[in-house]
Amino acid sequence: CYTQGVIDLKWPRLRDGDVRLPPTMQANVTAMDSILSNNVDAAGAGLGFWVGADEQRLDAHDQLVSDAADGVPPILWFLLIAGSAITIGSLFVYADRSKPSWGHAIVVIGPLFIAAAALVVIAFFDHPFADTPGAVTTDAMQMTLQKMTAFPIGNFPIPACPR
Repeated sequence: CYTQGVIDLKWPRLRDGDVRLPPTMQANVTAMDSILSNNVDAAGAGLGFWVGADEQRLDAHDQLVSDAADGVPPILWFLLIAGSAITIGSLFVYADRSKPSWGHAIVVIGPLFIAAAALVVIAFFDHPFADTPGAVTTDAMQMTLQKMTAFPIGNFPIPACPR
């Protein structure tokens, strides 16, 4: 249920920059914690497993929050863009009209390409959950969830996850 919640609820919120745990997911985890803490004897070895999994979920959430936080402040974006524009602009200042224009174009295109590529790479890493090729996805979680539902433990039915 937690994995399904991450795929369906948490990931879209991370794309939008909301790093809080969705209330439905928090309620589900809290309910499970309460059920297990009230039935410690019945939980047996499963309680230790749940506590370990709870810690892993918390660590994973903290890592996602860290990854989703905008790392490049607006002032730095301004400086990067202004610096790129000044660099490209300075190439036009030193243009020599006695030389062919295609030569100046080649001199300008190289730094322009490098500046643009650097800004795109910085933007890409600044938003790791964006819906773009190469971004962080839920593919591994979806594959794990498919395996869990295809090969359940014992003859226990797969419970329906609350929404």
